[in-house]
Amino acid sequence: MIHWVLLSIISMFLIGISNFLVLRTQKLLPNIFIYKQIFVSSLLIINGAISILILIYLYFRYPNKIINFYGNNKNNKIKYFDFMLPGIIRVIYLTINILALSKGGGIASSIFGLSTFITILLNVIYMNYKINFRIIFTIIIICAITAYVTHETIKLNKL
Repeated sequence: MIHWVLLSIISMFLIGISNFLVLRTQKLLPNIFIYKQIFVSSLLIINGAISILILIYLYFRYPNKIINFYGNNKNNKIKYFDFMLPGIIRVIYLTINILALSKGGGIASSIFGLSTFITILLNVIYMNYKINFRIIFTIIIICAITAYVTHETIKLNKL
């Protein structure tokens, strides 16, 4: 089994590359919201098509698991709302991300990265995730450094 830290590092690179590619593409589009929304929707169509292909593969490979997941299995604790709400939020935040990247450039992605701390906070509140003073102090330092880097980038690039 691949260690979760390695998977997280791979994900970090993929997110960074994806943000770069989106930012590069935004320079080619007119600076009009509707074009940005068309772009995001086009990305989501590709995501959806790939996800459908994966689900079709999984259906043929593990039909009982797919039927149990989507069927009326009483052991299944996941409801449609559990993936519908994050899906709706994802469309909204991707649209906002594209707008921020197109206006603020790559520095916007450093601010997006602070969303990790929202995830940690929500895990502490709702999932009994444990953190200590050193983690809280480090989060404060990272937020301060990000604010400083963002401020300097805005000044240097006249954003």
